[in-house]
Amino acid sequence: MTFKHPPEIGSIYRNSTNLQFRVLKIAHIEHDPWIEYENIETKQHYSCRLPAFLERFRYVQPYRPWLTN
Repeated sequence: MTFKHPPEIGSIYRNSTNLQFRVLKIAHIEHDPWIEYENIETKQHYSCRLPAFLERFRYVQPYRPWLTN
């Protein structure tokens, strides 16, 4: 499975309620792409299949550590 624009580590995505999440890791488990991400505010970690993530979240911005507090 290939994606036209796969998420980059550290990029920021937003869900339907405008909560922001940072991509932590993308892994292929038995040829199935999974993504690990965290809620930026609470630091709670999550993981799911990459296609499901891309359906539920929209891209906000790339990770720019020099802009964070």
